[in-house]
Formats: sequence, structure tokens, C-alpha cells
Amino acid sequence: YLDSLKISWAENENGAGPTGVAIRTGNPMNTRDILNDENFKPWRAQALAYGYKSSISLPFVVDGQTLGALNVYSADKNAFGGSETGFLMDLAYDISFGVKSLREQMNNRRLASAVEQTEDMVLVTDTSGTIQYVNRGFSMVTGYSPTEIAGQNMRILGSDERSQSSIEEMWRT
Repeated sequence: YLDSLKISWAENENGAGPTGVAIRTGNPMNTRDILNDENFKPWRAQALAYGYKSSISLPFVVDGQTLGALNVYSADKNAFGGSETGFLMDLAYDISFGVKSLREQMNNRRLASAVEQTEDMVLVTDTSGTIQYVNRGFSMVTGYSPTEIAGQNMRILGSDERSQSSIEEMWRT
């Protein structure tokens, strides 16, 4: 069915249906009766050939930007009432949340890779000064390995001559 359709979210004939409107507005579009809905005219023949009588299009919205839409079709007219629409809106929200989470994970991986690969020193502590993380650059400058320094208080960095020069280097960079 979908291979034969021309759907757009542009403001033209192919974008006037439920999918295009849902994507442009960020709101769900419920086509209760495909046979009599004028906005569904460009796709009506194909939909009816597959036995579809109603459909709903639900946008995937992430951070205020609509990324796409979930389309669900039914062999019944008026198939998507209040409870069905609510359930499908929750599903579209969950998918949107999943997309956002995956994007954030990808960004976090890129950031972690950049922090790990830089030769600049990176040191992360908690609010009490306990070292939580150091990168390769920190280890190269100070001589402390990540496992050796993790869990130590930052004060350890000023406790010997090796550390004192490392601290001076850290403040220069």
C-alpha cells in the first residue's frame, strides 16, 4: 500500500492528507471515514482497495520538532475513538521519547570519545572533591592511572612534587 502512495508534508495536494497535516502541525489527524473525507481523496482508491475505511496519523515530536508520523489504518469506519486515540498518542510519545534518548546516547558517546582522546587534561569530581573520572590526557601529564586516582580526593594532587607540577600544568591548560 505505502509503496504506491505519494505523501508529502509540503502544503500541496500530496501534503493535504492526515500525514502531511500531522507533521506540519504536530497534532494527530483522525480520518474517520476515508470514503467521504475530501482531504483523503488522492489516496482514497488505494486505501479502499486494501479495505481501509479509517486512519489516524500521529506525529513524532522531539524537542518541539516533528520528525515524522505513525499511521494506523482500520477496516472499520470511526475506528479511532477517544480511548484508541489516547493509546496511540501515548505510543507515538513513547516512540518520540525513544528517538530522543537514542540521539542523546549518540551525542554522549561522541562527547565521551572526544574527552577520552584529547591530550588536554580532563578531571571530573563530585561536590566533595572526590575524583570520579580522569582522561588519558590527565594520566599522561600526572602519571596517575585512572584506576589509581579514581575515588581519591583532589588534595592528593598537591601532596607530592610530581603532583605539584601536574597541577601547575593543569591550570595552564
